[in-house]
Amino acid sequence: MITVNFIKQCEQAEELQRAWRPKDFDTFCYTKSREIGSACIDNREHTQKEYDENLKHQFWLPTLEQLFEMVTNYGHHGYNNGGIFFGIMKFADDNNLGKSHIKELFIQWMMFHKYNKAWTGEKWGAIK
Repeated sequence: MITVNFIKQCEQAEELQRAWRPKDFDTFCYTKSREIGSACIDNREHTQKEYDENLKHQFWLPTLEQLFEMVTNYGHHGYNNGGIFFGIMKFADDNNLGKSHIKELFIQWMMFHKYNKAWTGEKWGAIK
């Protein structure tokens, strides 16, 4: 499931977008304009050819598996998959995020630990 909030989080996560290397069957969103928060026209899986032909503003919507890969390749404290989920649930509990979708929680946890940023509900901000 892709929520509106997850789309906003991904669109504004510059570090996440820089890490994206488009490949077949990635899910990405494209809009008619480059204005942040424009309505997402399409958020299905695409082929590399569709990505190359699409000249509109586009950004990656990673799957849970791709988010896991980013974290485990980062070597975050040697977590295995179970440890990552425990860390995310603790993070959600500590920050009163219990009603968020798992993808929203995962990207918030990753951005917090990997890039020292927190989601304000509208944008990513540096943690002081």
